[in-house]
Amino acid sequence: MKNNQRLVVLDVRTVSEYETGHIPGSVHIPLGELAARHTELNPNVPVVCVCSGGFRSLQAGQLLVAEGFDRVMNLEGGLVGYDGPWDPE
Repeated sequence: MKNNQRLVVLDVRTVSEYETGHIPGSVHIPLGELAARHTELNPNVPVVCVCSGGFRSLQAGQLLVAEGFDRVMNLEGGLVGYDGPWDPE
């Protein structure tokens, strides 16, 4: 993100969690909906999966890799340790 690299920040938290605040510009697809909605994402663009602590985003990344995405990352430690820009609702 610091190099203005094109990427998608995928927030897989619940609706209520997302509404409490999120990374500006992030795409919100709750983990439970990702299997049905992964086609909304471009597999040619790197995806950074995020959740509160890192476990759900790890699962999301695994699902995306299984669907053919090859540039998938997980925000280590989740949003608990994130200190970048934040967009409270």
